[in-house]
Amino acid sequence: MPLRYIEISRQGGPIDTIYSRLDSISFKDSIYSLSYTEIDYEGDTNRQVYELPISNSYKTFLHLKDTSEYRLQYKGLRYIKYDRQYTVYKYLLDDPNAVDEEMNYYFVPEYGIVLIRSRAWGGYGRLVSNSEQNDFDKIFYLTEKIVGGFHEFYMPENN
Repeated sequence: MPLRYIEISRQGGPIDTIYSRLDSISFKDSIYSLSYTEIDYEGDTNRQVYELPISNSYKTFLHLKDTSEYRLQYKGLRYIKYDRQYTVYKYLLDDPNAVDEEMNYYFVPEYGIVLIRSRAWGGYGRLVSNSEQNDFDKIFYLTEKIVGGFHEFYMPENN
């Protein structure tokens, strides 16, 4: 599924467009596993694999500690109603080797990762479209609701 994200910097500058593909999504033992292929400006690809738990159970923590490339800590969920009810999961990535050491990820099972937010700089990347024309309004509504409608869920001081 081809995906288009936009990157918005709160420090100014142009809006970047990033293309990727959600290669697979699965759910087992309370963990979503997602595999993405990101496509850069020269057409080169980079594979990203995420494991997203839907709880902070000890068993889940031990599994992710041993297997996960990106250790995303579950921070909670919210429900958004549009044409039906969607579940939005929130995660914290704490990567001391990254430029933005802490990032929040927002995941909707039907669409994958819909929003990634820098906790330090305030910039964010948001999904704007996938290959389904009928999903555009839904994706827009969900990401707008996360950014503007759930202050306590979106803001980093509430992690």
